[in-house]
Amino acid sequence: MSKLFYHANLIDGVQDQPITDAWLLVDEKSGTITAVGTGDCSKEKANLAPEDIVDVQGAYIVPGLIDCHVHTMRDGSHSPDTILRTERPEIIAIRCIRNAQRHLEVGITTIKDNGSPGLSAISAKKAFDMGLFVGPHMLAAGAPIIMTGGHFKTGGVEIDGADEARKEARLHLKNGADFIKMLASGGINSPKGEEPGSPELTVEEMRAAVEVAHAKGRIASIHAEGLEGIRNALVAGADTIEHCCCADDDCIAKFVKQGTYMIPTIKAIRIVAEEDLGLPAQVVEKAKKIAAVHFPVLEKAIKAGVKIATGTDSCSPGFPPERYFEELLCYEEAGMTRMEVIKTSTANAAEAIGLKDELGTLRPGLRADFLILEANPLDDLRNLRKQRDIYHDGKRVALPLVCPLP
Repeated sequence: MSKLFYHANLIDGVQDQPITDAWLLVDEKSGTITAVGTGDCSKEKANLAPEDIVDVQGAYIVPGLIDCHVHTMRDGSHSPDTILRTERPEIIAIRCIRNAQRHLEVGITTIKDNGSPGLSAISAKKAFDMGLFVGPHMLAAGAPIIMTGGHFKTGGVEIDGADEARKEARLHLKNGADFIKMLASGGINSPKGEEPGSPELTVEEMRAAVEVAHAKGRIASIHAEGLEGIRNALVAGADTIEHCCCADDDCIAKFVKQGTYMIPTIKAIRIVAEEDLGLPAQVVEKAKKIAAVHFPVLEKAIKAGVKIATGTDSCSPGFPPERYFEELLCYEEAGMTRMEVIKTSTANAAEAIGLKDELGTLRPGLRADFLILEANPLDDLRNLRKQRDIYHDGKRVALPLVCPLP
């Protein structure tokens, strides 16, 4: 069964300007885009029932949005990792399903879960793939690989040495991980005594896991906030480096030379630094120090031509999926044009996570993930939130995905 959308302003993730009077033909059975064109579409209408022909009346159609850095086991509360210590693994997996659905409900049709304990996020992803629940396309890393006693020790897998890193990466892929996630430095939301600038996994450890990922055609993502951790992640061969708060000019030049993607997560850190979330004072103080240097790094990276993909650290303290759009405003503030921001959140993001041949742009043969917007997002990026409809794999998403309790 096919469905035709016409009289659209199409932002396809490829062109630098909207395509006017465009039409989009979708195969609902395969969930893919069959054809894209402009002007007369009488031939495409000929074999369709009236209910399968949609005049969008000049609305804007954009690719489904992508978030390259989420943690679905968290809930956005001031102490999200408390659940890792108090809830059973089965409940955490269910939480992953629900929090993933919350992303789809706001137009984020693909997410990359950068670390949840055990098989919780991997199980959620499999549940979506099996059709047990409606949810976004989802990549899951499983439990992050960390040094013994390192950052995210409540949910990570601890290793020491390259051989252990290699074995753990292999086990992750055996258990269904879509990519490998590692931690090269400490972090902000952590106990006293751990600093974002503290290096953790070594180059040798990370390189061993990167090689395992690449041998299987998967990507490797590395958390790095401090300068030494960023340097080590670049040398280790990461495909994406998350946060990158303290990158210097030399690091930025290496990002460009190597084609490594930067995943900024800038708004989440600003929220911890600026909003009263009831977090421990030492966490807020760390966030303030990092926030002061983070934004200038993003500005330099954009100016230098670093590849950037949207990632938010969604579900971290104070950052539910609904705040995704605030991250995009940060990119515009830092120097991107609005069209560049949209591509950063669609085409570039798809490339960063290894899915450019499946989604991220509106081209024949790719997944039919798109949003129909009431207003032009090139006038104001906040218009991305003014969604008339969300389509995922060619089907309209009926909201809410889970009915609220009475």
